[in-house]
Amino acid sequence: MKSLPKAKKVKKVLKKHNDLRIDNYYWLRDDTRKNKAVLNYLKTERAYHDDWIKTQTFISNKYFKKLKDYIPTRDESLKIERDGFFYFSESLKKNEYRKYYRSKKRNSKKELILDINKLAKNKKFYQVSGVSPSKDNRSLAYAEDINGRREYTIKVKNLNSGENLPDKISGTDGQFIWSKNSKNIIYIKRDETTLTSNKVFLHTIGTSQKNDILLFEETDPQFHCSLGISRDKEYGFIYSSQTNANEVRFFSLNNPTKLKLILKRKKKHKYYVDIFNNTFYVMTNMGGQDNFSLKYSDLSVCHQFKKWKTVLKESKKRYLLDFEIFKDHILLDVRENGLPRILKINTKNRTHEYIKFDEPCYDVSLAGNHDPNADYFCFAYSSLNKPETVYKQFLVSGRRSVIWKSKIKCETKGLKVERLSLKSRDNTKVPASLVYKDNGIPLHKKPVLFYGYGSYGHIIDANFRSSIVPLLEENFIFVLAHIRGGSEMGKHWYENGRMHQKKNTFYDFIDVTQGCLKKGFGDKDNVFAMGGSAGGLLMGVIANEAPHLYKGILAAVPFMDVVTTMLDETIPLTTFEYDEWGNPNNKKDYDYMKSYSPYDNLSNLPYPNILVTSSLFDSQVQYYEPAKYVAKMRDLSTSNNKILFRINLIGGHGGLSGKTSVLKETSEDFTFFISLVGS
Repeated sequence: MKSLPKAKKVKKVLKKHNDLRIDNYYWLRDDTRKNKAVLNYLKTERAYHDDWIKTQTFISNKYFKKLKDYIPTRDESLKIERDGFFYFSESLKKNEYRKYYRSKKRNSKKELILDINKLAKNKKFYQVSGVSPSKDNRSLAYAEDINGRREYTIKVKNLNSGENLPDKISGTDGQFIWSKNSKNIIYIKRDETTLTSNKVFLHTIGTSQKNDILLFEETDPQFHCSLGISRDKEYGFIYSSQTNANEVRFFSLNNPTKLKLILKRKKKHKYYVDIFNNTFYVMTNMGGQDNFSLKYSDLSVCHQFKKWKTVLKESKKRYLLDFEIFKDHILLDVRENGLPRILKINTKNRTHEYIKFDEPCYDVSLAGNHDPNADYFCFAYSSLNKPETVYKQFLVSGRRSVIWKSKIKCETKGLKVERLSLKSRDNTKVPASLVYKDNGIPLHKKPVLFYGYGSYGHIIDANFRSSIVPLLEENFIFVLAHIRGGSEMGKHWYENGRMHQKKNTFYDFIDVTQGCLKKGFGDKDNVFAMGGSAGGLLMGVIANEAPHLYKGILAAVPFMDVVTTMLDETIPLTTFEYDEWGNPNNKKDYDYMKSYSPYDNLSNLPYPNILVTSSLFDSQVQYYEPAKYVAKMRDLSTSNNKILFRINLIGGHGGLSGKTSVLKETSEDFTFFISLVGS
């Protein structure tokens, strides 16, 4: 193999609150991404990783072939009816990207409206977001990213001529909605430095972006903007949000320039709204509720909280996530006891009914319900051993049928799913979802891989993941640890895993690992862990806290240098994160963050085998955080274990683009674990 990369040390003293930190690798930060010394070092790291992966060609090629064989020859998405056309996309095994189509009837001749393969030709990176037809079906708008930075340019295609219009709306975050007359696009522009989504504009088709009208500007750097559209397609919404507070404005899609505020932002109040038939619906936690209630009012008094009437009261046991309005019913995505459920409310007689699912752990959500006047609803279901299926169920009779099913070609027979409840060190019961191949090999002799995230209230559910099937065939047990910091068990689960409760996230993961081993799930000599982004931070902490417990850790695009990043407001998305991690300009927050920050807590420990991944243009976690982490760990580790850094010199937070590249990187990730079993 090539010689181990060794980064030079350039001492930099960082001082805050009379506390000194030494960062010998600060020089690896280059915001221009053009510094030759930095790029050359990153190239040596990539070459070292690639040289190692060549020694594992048999494993990686085998894994890649299996993933590729799973791909169906042709895979068509669920068809969605909009304004007289059925819209859908299609993926062919021979193509890298999807193609988008429409047809006048569900099974009539299809018309190609966008071919991502052609758009991506000769580009090192290409990604499309928000493919959306106009109301009159004459135009198609889409947003493209050409380097992975998630700075999208919106383009508009004339569907009659097949040619793109001259419109190019740059610097956006990829979100946009059409006006009702199909003459305007409402979009969000990002701040050029911080990349915060903070300005909402109105663009008139056929005009220059410089003439666009500013509809709303968010001036608080801790808030960011997002867009929504009402159930009846008559109104648009502008959300301005931070972790635990937001406010919503709405406007007529016939007249987008007149905004109306619903309720002013208030600390610890979040609300999510919809409009149907001049009735206002809102999911709110006003009054300190943890798990939200559902209310409604006449649209004319939607800004008066006292006039909101209750549809569904808040419950400590039930966490509301989303809702969809139908003519005589409301369907809600909810969680109870850590599992997703669908609740149906009859708005005429106020009866409640849960849609039943039998497996111990699974993923389910409302999907494809674009017609509020339909007499049925649709939902998507999958589990760790069942690929995704979309069902249609009639609202009154309850009769159910399959309307779409994944064509993925992997064998799931013999895969067994279990759900455990494991005690954390503070006696909190933490759920874990497991899947393994039931093939007679004792569970305590199988290698085991734990996956976790645990931040931002993000929920990790037990959905189907074809990427791990070859791993299960190599006799691994795969475990999802539903740790605090997510919202799997409700809002309190999130609150107990953020800010000054953040260490619960890390302790939960370690304790789930040990709990599984005590129950006989996994070989204690072959224990592995993986997580990405904030889950990569989790990986960095467990490497410091329990280096002997894990044989190998994959930290993907990891947030490793918490204190330094959060002290720099010029780094993209930093200020928006204050309510998640804390503001280190406050000493109490600074001290707590420093106590767990993976980069600051690296020391002379026998670190396990580590694979770290990143991309040069990542806008969520800047590339230099994992780069510095790898360099410092190599300098301090007292073990001879592998420390690998796969850095892409193009691409962003999600890695490379294109089907083959994604499968290749996935194969390399799991090759890392397989190669270590028994070593």
